[in-house]
Amino acid sequence: MPMAVMGPADHGRTCQFAMHQRLQLCLPEAPNSGYRWQGAEALGADAAVCCLSSDYAPPVSGAVGGRGLRCWVFEARAPGVAASHLRLQRPGGGPVADRFALTIHVVG
Repeated sequence: MPMAVMGPADHGRTCQFAMHQRLQLCLPEAPNSGYRWQGAEALGADAAVCCLSSDYAPPVSGAVGGRGLRCWVFEARAPGVAASHLRLQRPGGGPVADRFALTIHVVG
């Protein structure tokens, strides 16, 4: 079963996945700015979906302060619904620079 790949254009989307199907979600992030995506663990904590990995890929150009990609891989594990509301924010709070929402329906 091919892995689904999603990114910023999928904000607000509701999608359906089969059991054991995987999803790679990649969003732009510049950790040097102090802003990091928060809330992905809520999607992975749901019984319907499990987070397999979270990695950061720096910008290809190597520019200091450039935006790379934060990528997570999730797997559909049980029938149900998993929802995530991510926010690009500095640890500890403060202004939110961006948001991303996704709802996954896992069918058995």
